[in-house]
Amino acid sequence: MEMDAQHIDKKRFEAFIDAVFAIVITFLVLEFKVPHIKGGDDLMLKGALSEMIPLLFCYIISFFTIMTIWLDHHQMFLFIKRIPKKYAVLNFIFLLSVSALPFATGLAGEYITSKFAVMFFLSIIFIMNILFAILFIYPIKNNLIAPEDLAKFNEGATIAKIGIVLEIISIPMVLVNTVLGMSISFLVLCLHLLKIYIRPSHR
Repeated sequence: MEMDAQHIDKKRFEAFIDAVFAIVITFLVLEFKVPHIKGGDDLMLKGALSEMIPLLFCYIISFFTIMTIWLDHHQMFLFIKRIPKKYAVLNFIFLLSVSALPFATGLAGEYITSKFAVMFFLSIIFIMNILFAILFIYPIKNNLIAPEDLAKFNEGATIAKIGIVLEIISIPMVLVNTVLGMSISFLVLCLHLLKIYIRPSHR
């Protein structure tokens, strides 16, 4: 495809985005530290591992959030043939929020009873989804999608909107109970996973 000063190479850009997602998903597991137990006592080791359960829960939410967002991003780019530089900048801003997820995951996992830590974690996920929604709307508003592809491009949009509403609700719910807020976030994740299975694949 012939390039001009206002567009960037789509393949290179997709490769860069894929690399960022791969790095972020790797950094997530690095939040886990191997416990150092003197003498390797099994009881103490089990106790140390049980203390990681909150981090594991946050890790699962973050891992599958990254997975669903990457799949949606990949699906979206199947219909976008040109990448204007302005749209590339929006993608970089979106990646800024994605790159913050490992830190937010570790913070919430370490301080699961802290309302601030959990609200920070859920806020990062909410910001990620809002920025992704902007990435979704921009191609439609700027005629980057062929008219015959618009119906396919919009598949799953309703579930995504419901998810954003629930994410908004989950943040203040932390003030009531941190587990409640996290549970709503987990419900949103389940909705997105459902969206993947009910939406047909397009090439």
